Amino acid sequence: MKKIILILCLNYVLLFSQTIDEQIASAKELFANHQYQQVVDILTKLPVEYTADSDINFIIGKSYFYLQDYETAVVYFERILIMNEDDLRVIAELGLTYAKLGMISEALEKFNYILQQNIPQNVRQNILIQIKQIKASQNKTKFFGSFSVVLAYDTNINNVTDAKTFDTVMFQGLEVTDQQYADTYMLGMLNLNLVYKLNDYYNITNKANLTTQLFQKDSLRLNNSEAPAGSIEKEPKKQLQFGFYAIQIDKISKIDKISFELKYSTIKIDSNPYMNLSSATVSYTKQYLQSIYSALAFTYTSKAYEDPDNQILDSNIYELSLRQMWPTLYYGKFSLGYKYSSEKMKQNDTNNNSDKQTTSLIISNQYPLATNWNFVTTYNKNNAIYKTIDPTFGIKREDVYNMLEAGVSFNMTKTCSISSTIKQVVNNSNISIYAYDKYIATITFRKSF
Repeated sequence: MKKIILILCLNYVLLFSQTIDEQIASAKELFANHQYQQVVDILTKLPVEYTADSDINFIIGKSYFYLQDYETAVVYFERILIMNEDDLRVIAELGLTYAKLGMISEALEKFNYILQQNIPQNVRQNILIQIKQIKASQNKTKFFGSFSVVLAYDTNINNVTDAKTFDTVMFQGLEVTDQQYADTYMLGMLNLNLVYKLNDYYNITNKANLTTQLFQKDSLRLNNSEAPAGSIEKEPKKQLQFGFYAIQIDKISKIDKISFELKYSTIKIDSNPYMNLSSATVSYTKQYLQSIYSALAFTYTSKAYEDPDNQILDSNIYELSLRQMWPTLYYGKFSLGYKYSSEKMKQNDTNNNSDKQTTSLIISNQYPLATNWNFVTTYNKNNAIYKTIDPTFGIKREDVYNMLEAGVSFNMTKTCSISSTIKQVVNNSNISIYAYDKYIATITFRKSF
């Protein structure tokens, strides 16, 4: 009888041990797949005898690190060092965690200790990079920016009144026809940012942008006796200039950020002032888990035209936007956005039918194809409903704008990238002259500094 009881006990212990081993293996697989909360849920419930296992403590500590619970991560890393005070891997992780907690002197102490040891050159270089980043984070000011050059081809830029380009904004030389006009353009864009750190919670950011866009438009030659009817000639290049200055105040905590931004923008066409925009934005961003964010923003914009003939179109715009960003295991990073805006003309003119309400849905995805290669897609559906009846056509105008964009990007270095995209834009309007269907192909080079 005693032998039977002993055998049953041994079988129970063996079965229980196998279950624990399976749980540990499952947790390691989840860790490799970035499911850190599930890792913590499994490993922290193991029997007490497993609390002395360095590998398990390291996985738990690293999971808490990725979950941004740095205080708890420190507990598990220090638990390992109690058993093995010379574990350089854990000392390095503890230094990173101290840095995240703002314990700069403690972090530098750990990193300097590692540098005194006989370690591989690549590890030494990584530690030196971490020390450099920590010291840079202590600077009150930080400057960064980027420069981009874009080459593009647009299959239909000049035959409808809502093609969102320079000639349609001006409403000059406009011909309504079934003939599609092609256009190529080059765009240069410079972004500059200067961040001043007030303390651990508040930053002030100064932003500036300068953009120049050169258009080379094909125009249909109809009234030239020296050329066959319908032949194409190049018109002189047109230039659009855009710039803005903004100041932004951020209140930052470990899991969220509140921002207030004031921005002034100006647009020139062939060096002639065209439009000015003044806006104010309040936004709130919250981080739930590693790389999972939600954002809410409200923006007020005042639009003013320089040309007296266009000042009837001066307007106030109110916009509310929501955005959710999250990574997936197999399908890359997703972003889902929704916008609602209401535009109201400043002048009360019964002949002005430009007041409108717009709703937008934006879905984007970035999928890693290989090292430094990404496949990027974006879909934008925009519904615009005008509030008054169009005096020419006798109906309220409604536009359904659909944009689908796909492309690839390649990161040549940490600061240089090149990308290529093709975009289809379709505007299905209930008033035919506002409807259009076109393709835009672009190649972009970007250098950050």
